[in-house]
Amino acid sequence: MKIQNCRNFTVQIRSANDSIVGTGFVISQDGRIVTCLHVVRDAARTRDIKLGLEINVYFAQAARDEEKAHTARVIGLPDGYDDDIAVLQIDVDFLPAGVEVARVGEAETSDGHTFVSFGYRRLSHYQGLPARGMILGLGEPPQNYRLVTDPVILQSQQINDGMSGSAVLDIERDLVVGVIAQQWQAEKSYRDRDTGIAVDTQVLSLFAMNAELSEATPIRLKSEDLDIPLKRNQTVNLPRTNLENAPPLLSEWVGREDLLAGLNQDYLDPTCNITGLIGFGGEGKSSVARHWIEGVIKQPNLPKPDGVFWWGFYEQRSVDEFYEKAIAFLLKDVAHLQTKSTDKSQRVQAALLMLDGIDVEELDTIDQTRLIRGILRTGRYIFIIDGMELYQNQEGDNYGLLQSNKLRDFLTLFAEGVNQSFCVVTSRAPLLDFIAYKTNVERYVERLSDADGQKLLKKIGVRGTDDQLQRVVHEWDGYAIVLRLLGSYSVDICKGDVKSILNVPPPNDDEGHYERVQRVVAEYDKHLSVAEQEFLLIFSAFRIPVAPSAFVPVFWGRDPAWIPPRKRQPVGWERRLIKLFKWIKKLLGLSRSDKDSHRKNLSLRLHELNYEDFFELVERLTKYQLIKRFLDADFQAEKNETEKIKGTDKIFYSMHPLAHAYYGREFENPGNRIAKDTHERIADYYSRIMPPILSIKKPKLEQFSLHVESVYHLCKIGAYKKAYFIYYSDIQREYEWLLNLKMQAWNTSKKILENFFVVKNGSYLVKEFVDERIRGFVYNDFALCLNSLGNPRKAIPLYEKSIVKNVHLDFSLYNASSYSHMADSYKELGEIALAFNCVEKGLELTNNIESIELSERHRHENLIRKKVILFYLKGDIESALSNLVNQSHFDVFLYGANKRREKDWEKLLQLSKEQIELRDGIYDLHRYIPWKSNLALSLLMTHSNSEIAEQHLREALEKARSIDNHLCLTETLCAHGHFFGRYKQEPEKSYPYLEESLQYTLESGYRLCEADIRVGLAWAHLNSGKPEDARREANRAKKMSQEMGYHWGQVDADEVLATL
Repeated sequence: MKIQNCRNFTVQIRSANDSIVGTGFVISQDGRIVTCLHVVRDAARTRDIKLGLEINVYFAQAARDEEKAHTARVIGLPDGYDDDIAVLQIDVDFLPAGVEVARVGEAETSDGHTFVSFGYRRLSHYQGLPARGMILGLGEPPQNYRLVTDPVILQSQQINDGMSGSAVLDIERDLVVGVIAQQWQAEKSYRDRDTGIAVDTQVLSLFAMNAELSEATPIRLKSEDLDIPLKRNQTVNLPRTNLENAPPLLSEWVGREDLLAGLNQDYLDPTCNITGLIGFGGEGKSSVARHWIEGVIKQPNLPKPDGVFWWGFYEQRSVDEFYEKAIAFLLKDVAHLQTKSTDKSQRVQAALLMLDGIDVEELDTIDQTRLIRGILRTGRYIFIIDGMELYQNQEGDNYGLLQSNKLRDFLTLFAEGVNQSFCVVTSRAPLLDFIAYKTNVERYVERLSDADGQKLLKKIGVRGTDDQLQRVVHEWDGYAIVLRLLGSYSVDICKGDVKSILNVPPPNDDEGHYERVQRVVAEYDKHLSVAEQEFLLIFSAFRIPVAPSAFVPVFWGRDPAWIPPRKRQPVGWERRLIKLFKWIKKLLGLSRSDKDSHRKNLSLRLHELNYEDFFELVERLTKYQLIKRFLDADFQAEKNETEKIKGTDKIFYSMHPLAHAYYGREFENPGNRIAKDTHERIADYYSRIMPPILSIKKPKLEQFSLHVESVYHLCKIGAYKKAYFIYYSDIQREYEWLLNLKMQAWNTSKKILENFFVVKNGSYLVKEFVDERIRGFVYNDFALCLNSLGNPRKAIPLYEKSIVKNVHLDFSLYNASSYSHMADSYKELGEIALAFNCVEKGLELTNNIESIELSERHRHENLIRKKVILFYLKGDIESALSNLVNQSHFDVFLYGANKRREKDWEKLLQLSKEQIELRDGIYDLHRYIPWKSNLALSLLMTHSNSEIAEQHLREALEKARSIDNHLCLTETLCAHGHFFGRYKQEPEKSYPYLEESLQYTLESGYRLCEADIRVGLAWAHLNSGKPEDARREANRAKKMSQEMGYHWGQVDADEVLATL
């Protein structure tokens, strides 16, 4: 179900001053680029375009910064014709790493097909966006125009300035069939407003351009998904749901019929598995998803899923916890099943898990992604992921791409199209990681229509003429959240008079969407009481949903045992007298509404409110939609403390992200006197209710959530030493390193440690007031996280800072570990000489081995091993052997570069078996996994036992996918690719592994591993009958290896070239 990724072959066309003027795309491995002739003219600022003219191009998708900017020269023009097309050429030996080549066809048979494109149109501050639409067919040339081919007519709402030169990728045929050249400027007319014009790429095969056109090719699935049985959907009456994290249904719901119908269409379409609801914050994406899922559950004409799971990242931001909760939901009735269960349905579920090779007795240790994949095949599930933008790049060349490999892997389970489950994702940015999947659909949530906007205002209770209401909707551009806020403001503050809204200055053309929201919230805030303002400011200090048990210690600022005062209830005769007075006031027209009565004490402070007034305040703010109330029986804080306020044990509150942004900014204002006190109260509150992790044998990540929040709030008040103590002693359990080594939750560790840092000019710096004695440890711990998560380049300067801090405090011995880790980073980046330098510096600190502790001897031994590996990588076998202290080092010597010579296979086989027996059952997975791969290749080479070798490789990959260690996963995928592409000569199975590992390599900068992967690709191409592709990859691997001084990369590349 995967097609070409049009983002990966797209290039920016730039002017002399480096501003983007249009788009182009790559059509050959030797660096030819197609764009529009008018784009070249704009870039060169001249209409006289001749062959050889040079212009600037920029590859945003290039993996390395030094390979992004190039100069291209014009090599092809439609001489004598008016086709708006030109061909450029960059002079390079190889395309920049990360850039792909488009497969190009002709448009004649694309009528009625859907298309996707990617180009550099601008939307607010975003640039570099996809476009989708339909290919209507071929039109006739304009009068007095001489064209080689007829123009291709497109229908799309997203074609705009900057898209000229973009590829038109026919999704059904998986071929680029056109070059976007023009959009129809409808001006005041709505006729043909979504029409675009493209040049048929057939023109590229004619006269001087001579491009080779392709035929449609079958779409390749991942090899691990071939021949896997799929359980058909079984309709159920009442799906099991987890909507505790979902927003409440809006009572003032209007419009959105097209979006709801579109979601129904996607849900029923067997070829659609992911729908992205894309739009600015506040347009109503979450509400649309919530109303749609309610319809699925209740409408009898829609098939019912087996389960519905909602996750909001604004409420719970941990990806690791998301995985944990999703698996717990899917396995609620399966987690501890035995196949001998007397319950037939349970036996069926367990058996279905076994279909994918999943043993239900080993659910705690299995690869989480594979486990979810297996369960999704057993039925039909709906997942709604709300607020994905928190884990997407919001700017730069990687805009829209996911920052989390785990989330990418999770969504890929749906995008692959090998199950019947369905996922809805809401985000402010397009899901560009999945632009190449046919199963992915994006629907844009835009402004409310004038009619729906008026209906919304009326439902809220705004009174005025239709013209006045339409003016409000028009002035504020139908922006859903602004209309709700303005409507609530009018009703709650000004008795619903529309004039109160009209008095608010409308936005100007330069004011962005979010600036409008902030201004309306500020207008609202002017009319709130002091207590309401204080409540919202305090609320904005929380990052996770707020339980009512926080009201007394945090909002009131009292001891948790304190009971809020209640109003004295009137006795019998007083009640009758009050009732009489109310009747007289009503008769005389003097009665006040409840919403007016609370304003008699506008200056009353929050801590001065009594019980009833406090909860009336909470209800009002909920009604204003500034905060939201949820029911959640599983909210962690409620499990760990008895509620002080009766009847609220299942309730928690959250704030709309845009309101949170406004009050959060006000809260963090240096002039806010309550900020430090509030953070201190919250930290103290969490410290009392967080579970004792030390006493839990196998804790879940959700049990760390309050510890994580406590660290955050302690850092906010400058209590860094206490915060680090919680991180190191409670969360990591000291030398046990629970979170990092046992749970392999490096991403969670990174998020915690970020509280100690500021980012300046792209560099991480420990905050100014962090205690000097822990600075070196914080730098080192954070660098380890970055390295494990695939960012060795950014880890290196942090190791260096750690070393400087520890030397200053006479902690030099700890620097041996930092040098050792830094050597790993340099080695992975292919900078072998710098890695040698780090090892030597580390050895200088541990040379006096007799006088140091056992743990320090281990560091010394580890450095010796790394030195041996580095010699081996350079091909200096003699020096490697001379540095072996004893036979136990021979295992590392062989393991070092993942390169084996035939004479070593027998010894490696025995050592691999010994290491696996030694490490089996322990948590040192990043060392265990490579040995499984080695054992597989050893068995293959010594005994030609491919079946057992494949089993070991599969087990290694399962373990590698279960942990947050990018290098480990990359090397294991590479081993799979070599196994299938070279040794078993099944290249179609090898490509998915090699392509996935190459993607991780390019993202992380693992140049050493990249050379091995390109050798694997060369063998796969060779065995696929593509000798030129094989030669190109082998030459590229050889050139890289020469630059790095990587001996075995050159040897392996030469082996492929010799075969050719």
